Amino acid sequence: MKNKLSTFLLLTFLGSCNPATFFQQRYYKDSYQPISMESQTVLEDSATIKGMHCISYSTAYCQSACLQMIHSLYGDIEDISYYNWAMGFTYGAYYQEYAGVYSFLPYSDPETGLIQAESVLGYKKNYLISHDKDVFISNIKAHLIKNQPVKVGVNSAILENRKGFYPHSIILIGYTSEYVKYYETGGSDRILFQYEGEKVKWDRLISAITSFSQGFNYPWEYQLTVFDKTSSQNLITTHLSASIIQENAKSVIGASYGSTHLGSHAFIELANRIEQKDLTTDESSYLLKSLSFGQLTREDNAVYMLSDKMHTFNFTEIAVLYKQSAVEFKKSQNALEKGNFKSCAKALREIGRIENKIGEKLSQILEI
Repeated sequence: MKNKLSTFLLLTFLGSCNPATFFQQRYYKDSYQPISMESQTVLEDSATIKGMHCISYSTAYCQSACLQMIHSLYGDIEDISYYNWAMGFTYGAYYQEYAGVYSFLPYSDPETGLIQAESVLGYKKNYLISHDKDVFISNIKAHLIKNQPVKVGVNSAILENRKGFYPHSIILIGYTSEYVKYYETGGSDRILFQYEGEKVKWDRLISAITSFSQGFNYPWEYQLTVFDKTSSQNLITTHLSASIIQENAKSVIGASYGSTHLGSHAFIELANRIEQKDLTTDESSYLLKSLSFGQLTREDNAVYMLSDKMHTFNFTEIAVLYKQSAVEFKKSQNALEKGNFKSCAKALREIGRIENKIGEKLSQILEI
């Protein structure tokens, strides 16, 4: 009976699940270290975080800006490129195709990057998940009451009452019975202190969060991230530790997990997608924006490789390669604007080749 039941469950699994989806969701469960939420008793009608800066950028640095804001609660903040390096955010890429819809971002997975940065910034990241809306809301409130900022992934199109899927991260800093207050991480370059924040109705925020989870095919509906401070770190020495360098090297080289492709693999798969099927006008518009962010981040990476904070090792050759990658990003944009998908794919493959080489050079830097 036990063997028959096992066979039935296996056949049911194989008949109902896409293997690519299985491996993708396995990646999330293994890499994100999710913790199931428990319902919280909340008596306060409102709460607001105190002592944190509001920081945003015109370049799409929403994830590292979140980390920079969290860090502002603990002490002096560093330049944004420091956080990009500490969490490896701009040292990698992401491509996924699911149910005929593709997503491409010229960044590494920020959730694993936040785990990586724990050793540098002296905090413990807690990634909390739930399928229950009421439990989720109670957890948001409970953390804000404790003066603990809450990072959430959202589809910003819903926050802005637009169509489309635009993955984004914001920091929740307060709530009332009617709305939630948050710090925007994009749009403009600014640093504000004691800023009241933006406001959004609870229902709209929840819709933006569930849309984000659906867009990335998460095996959970609701997600939030909070950070517990654990120690004070010497930022200048720890951010060049062997572990950070090696993790960033692996992130740039990347890997594939079912329909999810990371690092240099992402550019190759995106090139394949473009060659196999022409992009729609909306897809081209989305990709153009992503490629422009890729160009800017690689230019910033090249500058940071030559900065004083990186002087312990010789990153000159890697800086040159990032400049080359930025040039190819520009070529891919020019080709896409002209509707020349073949040339766009060619430039993307070259980016993949260059960034794979960057990863190899990073992994060897400690041996020099």
